[in-house]
Amino acid sequence: MNSSISWPFSHKSFSKDLLLSCMISMAKFLQDLAREQRWSYWESGKEWRKRLDGPALINVPTGEQEDYLARKLDFCSIIFDFEKSPRDESEIIIKEATLEDICDFISTSGTAVSGSMQVDIMDMVARNIFRVFPPVFPPAETGGEDISDYLDPAWPHLSLVYQAALKVLERPDFDPGSLKKVINKQYLANLFALFASPDARERDYLKTILHRIYGNFLNLRGYIRSSISSIFLTLINEKTVMYGISELLEVMGAVIKGLAVPLKPEHFQLMQKILIPLYSAAGYLNFSGQLEYCIVQLVLKDPKLSIPTIRGLLKYWPLTEAAREVQILSQMEELIGVIHKEQFQSVQEELFHKIGKSVMSQHFQVAERALQMWGNKIFKGHIRDNMTVAMPILLPYIFSCRQNHWNEKVIDLSETVLEVMDHIDQQYVD
Repeated sequence: MNSSISWPFSHKSFSKDLLLSCMISMAKFLQDLAREQRWSYWESGKEWRKRLDGPALINVPTGEQEDYLARKLDFCSIIFDFEKSPRDESEIIIKEATLEDICDFISTSGTAVSGSMQVDIMDMVARNIFRVFPPVFPPAETGGEDISDYLDPAWPHLSLVYQAALKVLERPDFDPGSLKKVINKQYLANLFALFASPDARERDYLKTILHRIYGNFLNLRGYIRSSISSIFLTLINEKTVMYGISELLEVMGAVIKGLAVPLKPEHFQLMQKILIPLYSAAGYLNFSGQLEYCIVQLVLKDPKLSIPTIRGLLKYWPLTEAAREVQILSQMEELIGVIHKEQFQSVQEELFHKIGKSVMSQHFQVAERALQMWGNKIFKGHIRDNMTVAMPILLPYIFSCRQNHWNEKVIDLSETVLEVMDHIDQQYVD
């Protein structure tokens, strides 16, 4: 060791008090560092705080929060035209940060959001979302959900506005009575008009909000059901493809699932006059999955509905649209899975003939989908239980398909089906 180095203290002069003081200073330094890291981690997801024009709501004294929130809501009620280049983008940035602040305040555990504050928030929501849409092309029939390439340029603000509405409705202490004067029939009528939005993101929020309102506001349930039915009737009668049908059917499906049994006459009319005619409506392929869910849920609630449902499907069976026929064959298979044996016998002849005609279809996808029905154990069980009816009807169609169809895959599949029918016949004989 270099003897020229002079130490500030020696081992002998290093007292216990000094050692304790150093340890305390080091502990305080580590605590401050940990606190700073936790704060940075907490702030990392809240960059919007830096863009606020003033303090965040959560940092305002409780007694001043309501007045401060009211001023923020007034500012957020200013609507900017995103289609044009704004003169001052700073206000748009501040509004977005303010909406983030409002959402954070509503969802923070322990915050008190009074009834009057909830009213003010929902009024701000109404000013932002209730608007007239520009003319847009109707959605294409895609065979899946409603698909649109349109993205609303105002979505950065609208998404936060919808989040604020949802956070109010989902608060544990939410009291529907405080919003009765705001969320009424007129409010809902304006909300239903928004389902025509070409932006799928907006329709998804609307679906969730409508479902929350249905669950919380018992006095509005009848109005919601009748309004949805009216929209469906408009679609059926006007033969025009519309946005929002799949989302409204999802809401209706949730409503149906929660129905008590026995079903009321209103629900039988819903099935016969609205849901079944939707099979012939424009844009059917966009909402076929949601429609099937509603139908099956009602049949499960009351099996007597299975017969009019199957006959309704046979009535609206497409003759020239292969994609629809493939989809309806799938839905028919789903219904066959829940129908009782005795009820199946009431419609078996019509059903076997329709499936047989699909087997003979020159469109290979239709023929293939019809032949795939024999892979369903329940369908094969119905054939086995009604051999004397099923065999004379189905076999000629299958033989004709094997002899005359142009598609090799369909021919191979028809031969497999004939083997299945032979196996069923042998089981019947045994």
